[in-house]
Amino acid sequence: MSPDAPFNREAIERAFDKALIQLSLGGRYDTASREEKESARKEWKERKITFHSLRHYANAKLRGTVPDATLRKLTGHLTPAMTDHYDHMAIDDLRLLTQAQEERLLARAEAG
Repeated sequence: MSPDAPFNREAIERAFDKALIQLSLGGRYDTASREEKESARKEWKERKITFHSLRHYANAKLRGTVPDATLRKLTGHLTPAMTDHYDHMAIDDLRLLTQAQEERLLARAEAG
């Protein structure tokens, strides 16, 4: 492969697919049957995990740790709207928000 040639999307997706199957099968990958590999592949497909999922995951996990403009350089998003679109609060974030609301807002409202 030439360093000046663009990446082949299909090759990347095949390698990612194989890596997911290897993750599922662990050390059994080399000896697993075709059916076992297909079963592992099906599990990931049902969860809708794709190579693109890494972009989504990186955006959601890194958001707030670096400036959004810097994050967009990593993810390739061109607009703040796309950075917002791929940002999802984690359960831990929701717990922190709930705790903050209870301590800062509800406690003061109840105290009058």
